[in-house]
Amino acid sequence: SNFDILNLLFSKNTILVEGVTEELYINTLFNKDTAAINDIVVISIGQTGFTTFMDIWLSLHKRDNTYRLAIIKDYDNHEKSKQKHLDYQNENMNIKVAITDNYTFEDDFVKTDDNLTKLNELYEVSFDEGTMISKLNEDKSQSIYDICNGINNNVQFSIPKHIESVINWFKNEKN
Repeated sequence: SNFDILNLLFSKNTILVEGVTEELYINTLFNKDTAAINDIVVISIGQTGFTTFMDIWLSLHKRDNTYRLAIIKDYDNHEKSKQKHLDYQNENMNIKVAITDNYTFEDDFVKTDDNLTKLNELYEVSFDEGTMISKLNEDKSQSIYDICNGINNNVQFSIPKHIESVINWFKNEKN
């Protein structure tokens, strides 16, 4: 049995993400704020399309609002894919789809509030947005490790709004 598939099917609250970057980041946020939410499973699916996973999940939970599924994906300049995924949210109260405003997570992370300033302090550099985004994309594993380590050491990065909207949805707050 694939443990991730079992988690997808039977966990009450699930977040599907494209890759390990978002998985590590979101789990770090949850671990840092243990009072907020502690019953959400974050699963990295290793691809950009989620419709098959949503179809499988809906075959079990379409009418059961005690189960909730969130999708966090990159925009990747694919408007058609964005709309296709948002249609699932529009048609199902127990699905939330959140998509970056910019190309990827790294773009949105750098462009959120004063994250660029905090990243420059973390790396002891003075990069502009484009250069910092390139740096984060050069070695995504190391970059997310550095960011998560910073969070664990009380660097107060701002959460990109697409991820914050999912967290608020699970908390039943305005999103």
